Formats: sequence, structure tokens, C-alpha cells
Amino acid sequence: MTPPGLLRGASVDFRWRPVAAAWYLGVGDEIAPGTSAFIRKLTVRRAWAKKGVSTELLSFARAHARALARPYLRLDCVADRLGLRDLYEHFGFAVHSVIRKGTVSFARDELQTTQ
Repeated sequence: MTPPGLLRGASVDFRWRPVAAAWYLGVGDEIAPGTSAFIRKLTVRRAWAKKGVSTELLSFARAHARALARPYLRLDCVADRLGLRDLYEHFGFAVHSVIRKGTVSFARDELQTTQ
């Protein structure tokens, strides 16, 4: 299901309808440079929550990482956001490591794109 306002993972809607989601998909990686695509700032509008938007974006990102011949898709998540972490784990992500930035812990998750 692709909601109005979602253009291949972008947050741009040229028809000026409400945007369903926003994110950044790039190739920079702190863990092992050159090995992964990286999702940053994935957010879904509450009106589109639990309607498959996150799964569609994650599926697109996995396919994009494969097309770039990147063996991993990675993302960071605040470690105590258990509902969000469950979503990622259900999709197939596994915790690579946990890091602290200031007083906040972040789970660094990864998904093998070759599976």
C-alpha cells in the first residue's frame, strides 16, 4: 500500500497533500565504511501508523541497498523505544551494538540484504 504523499521513500508530495512519512536513506556508515546503506530519521505520520508504511519503506530500503551491492542495511534507534525496536526486529533487523551519546543509548541495528 502506498499512501498519498509517499514518493519512493521521499517526503515530497507535489500535489500538496499531507505527507505520510519522511526519512533519509544514504550510504554513509560508521561501523564498516562501504558495506551498507543507512536509514536515518524514519518517521511516519500518526494517521498512517500501523498501516504498513514503515514496512514499505524498509522493503524499499532493503531493495535499494541490494541494488547498490551493499550487504547490509543499518539504522540507529533509541534503545528504550521498545515498540519501534520490535518493528525493526520483526522485519529482520538484529542488534549489532549499543552505543551511548551523552545520556542516551542507541541500538545500532543491521539487516543482511543478501538473504
